[in-house]
Amino acid sequence: MARELGLSCFANVALTDSNIPDFQAGFEKAVSTALVLAAGAEGIGQQGIVGADQGASLQQLIIDNEWLSYVNRILKGFEVNQETLALEVIKRVGVGGSFLREQHTLRKMRGELWYSNLFNRDDWVGWEKKGCRDLLKKSQDALDRIINKHYPPEPVIDKQVIDHLSEIERKAAKNLSE
Repeated sequence: MARELGLSCFANVALTDSNIPDFQAGFEKAVSTALVLAAGAEGIGQQGIVGADQGASLQQLIIDNEWLSYVNRILKGFEVNQETLALEVIKRVGVGGSFLREQHTLRKMRGELWYSNLFNRDDWVGWEKKGCRDLLKKSQDALDRIINKHYPPEPVIDKQVIDHLSEIERKAAKNLSE
């Protein structure tokens, strides 16, 4: 309906009844998002929400940011032109050859693949060597890094302005208490 009327369509999805970032939360968020995007919505909301709008989780926000980067990669689509089709490379490699050795494949692959910064891609042995960290632990580690890097936040107002406003506040509090 929105497209017929020339409007953007955003949907209030990616909600969950789960109270913590777990499989249920991921499943409910993914299914509701997939359905509205398949129906043509251009955007979704509710990142970081757990417990059906009852609460927020910074860990869930980090997890949602990760899977939404994958959704954005999919929605970006794939460019099809003479360069990306690489007919010359196909002819040169031929049937049964390996495209993985081709510089063209390597160049194009780097821009097309989505790499997760959070989700596990290690085999069991590699995962154990890295401490058997699950998604919730990894999201907490990411949150800790963000907070350590950006906290306390830089003021958005100059110190002189803050001092002046503080003085006004102090005088107003004094006047109100008299």
